[in-house]
Amino acid sequence: MRQPIKGRQGYPDISALGQGEGTMTELFAMLRKRRKIRAFSNDKNLVESQRKKIISSASKAFRQKGVNGVTMEDIARLSRMSVGSIYRYFGSKEDLLFSFWEGFEMRLLEYVISRLPEIRSMAPRQALKELVRAYISTVDASRDQVLILYLDARALPKADQEIIKRGDEILVGLFEEAINRGIKSGDFKTGNAKLCAQNIKVIADSWAVRGWALRETQTVDQYIDHQTEFLMGGLTADVK
Repeated sequence: MRQPIKGRQGYPDISALGQGEGTMTELFAMLRKRRKIRAFSNDKNLVESQRKKIISSASKAFRQKGVNGVTMEDIARLSRMSVGSIYRYFGSKEDLLFSFWEGFEMRLLEYVISRLPEIRSMAPRQALKELVRAYISTVDASRDQVLILYLDARALPKADQEIIKRGDEILVGLFEEAINRGIKSGDFKTGNAKLCAQNIKVIADSWAVRGWALRETQTVDQYIDHQTEFLMGGLTADVK
């Protein structure tokens, strides 16, 4: 039986990504186990609908005042709920902020992991294109949350910051894995797969962080097409 490869703070080592989908599932399960947001209700549909309502109000407040400038009372007022009702679905403001990340990147990871065997069976170029499209599309659906996390993730406890960092590493690791497969097959010529993988994440997140300027000239599909063309051009250029 394969033993988990332990990394820092008990997480499986991200360098084991290439050893098969079992390690990826293990990593994801570890993230899920490390952080749960409690709710005083067993009605999953009610919890989900109320949390969406609260998150929408919190997003507006956080964008206007920053996380540190907003209280749970502010969020309750915008949500047209009592403070006690807010605490039924989120134990703290930190829970709320963490749910922003959980709502977009954890779901993205869950989606990618469910398709991992299929993606890994694709040619490297196609696999990388699929990953880029999936990520930018997810950023587009959660632009406010991504932007708030960029600005205020440091307001989270260190343990939550570590989970977010590990989740990012899983995602960037998938980009890097596809790039390394492309280098091995001769499709890609880059000499620095790690940096290219990090650049892909920066480009994807820019749709939220720089969206105020980018969305004036293009749709998200155009952005994906243009950036994919740019990335593929860089990856296939001769390394000097």
